[in-house]
Amino acid sequence: NGPQITKAIKTVLKEDYNYDSTPTWYALYRSFTECLFVEEEGDIIFYKNRHGLPARQVAQGTLKEIKENGWNAEAQDTNIEFPKLD
Repeated sequence: NGPQITKAIKTVLKEDYNYDSTPTWYALYRSFTECLFVEEEGDIIFYKNRHGLPARQVAQGTLKEIKENGWNAEAQDTNIEFPKLD
């Protein structure tokens, strides 16, 4: 099912799709051992490791845009078409 799921995700995420060539079982192990928690504070949150460090950071341009224009959670999901799965 992996290739079908990947195809469906790509149609939704488009240029925001992030390819990872990590083998599935290693990725599962890595997620299980490294992505331990998500803080309950803030509007933008990431999985954090056992040292409390996020795996990713928000791009500075994005933070500036959010501060200037505000955050509209509903607007981020507009015009998303979910594909039919065969």
